[in-house]
Amino acid sequence: MYNQTNTTISLISIRTIKSFSFFQDMEYIVNNEYGSLVYLRKKQIQIKERSLYVINHICKLKLTSLKSYSTGIKLTLDYKYNIPILLNHYLYLCPLGNMQNYETIWVNYKEISNIRLDNEKMILCFYSGNEISIEKNFSFWKQLENKILKIEKYLEKIK
Repeated sequence: MYNQTNTTISLISIRTIKSFSFFQDMEYIVNNEYGSLVYLRKKQIQIKERSLYVINHICKLKLTSLKSYSTGIKLTLDYKYNIPILLNHYLYLCPLGNMQNYETIWVNYKEISNIRLDNEKMILCFYSGNEISIEKNFSFWKQLENKILKIEKYLEKIK
């Protein structure tokens, strides 16, 4: 499922990370038996907390929360599911399923260089050369991209 050759940093708590810039080159995050594994361009970080908690922590470093952001998007754009979290020009966190689901992978849309189709799966290729295979179809991805475009337009409009 994952194609990574980078080094892994030992188990840390997300509470020890106080800088938003730490996540600027995040590619994706998956839950595992130890918490969650964050894939950055050149390394992996094992975090004690599960991915939803990590995503919320990243949002808090940008002075919002996952719940506040999601509520705002639901209110303004009427999106209820698979809401992309656009935090800056480098970090667009996208859930590839229900946010509450343990199996949901979060990807940083801005780190994806291209997408390949392989039977019923999509292979997301990152600028670093890393890849991840997901069981989603192309229409799911197009819907996600459309949501991102509409959120970008909305954010630009309210500047």
